[in-house]
Amino acid sequence: MKILLIQPPARRVEYESIVVPPLGLAYLAASLERKGYDVKILDAFALRQSWGDFEEAVKAAGADIIGIGGMTPVIDSTYRAFKICRKYCKHLIFGGPHATIFKDNILNEASEVDFVVYGEGEETFAELIDGLNSKNGVSGVAGTVDRHAVNSPRPLIQDLDGLPFPSRHLLPNHCYNYIFA
Repeated sequence: MKILLIQPPARRVEYESIVVPPLGLAYLAASLERKGYDVKILDAFALRQSWGDFEEAVKAAGADIIGIGGMTPVIDSTYRAFKICRKYCKHLIFGGPHATIFKDNILNEASEVDFVVYGEGEETFAELIDGLNSKNGVSGVAGTVDRHAVNSPRPLIQDLDGLPFPSRHLLPNHCYNYIFA
């Protein structure tokens, strides 16, 4: 099972003086790699991909599952990415700050999305992928929303030291420009 985690492109390609790595995606990737999954990250924003280049990259990835993160100020770009990605994967999952705040509305606003992960995603996303990859299914996975239910929240992760370090090796590190780069 191939998994592609995506930071969508900018509305339009232009010079950005500050470009930071999507550490949320890198943490998710690390949790999935720890379980042995084949995972890649496409940071289309940092790569300054046009929407056409983005679609070609998604198509070439051949992912079974695509996870997209999104923040409210750029939610229009995230929704545009959903529309592009839908035809290239079996399952489309949305998470991040916007998904956490607006979890009850996402599936009505974005029919392309199969699942919403809300709250801290490292354990939730991995459990959801495990369910999709087995006969046990995904019913009742804490911290998720699907077409049938808004499941109970997952408790906050108490042992942060138990999380693997972010999978920075999956990121285009040469593209980042910020004070800690």
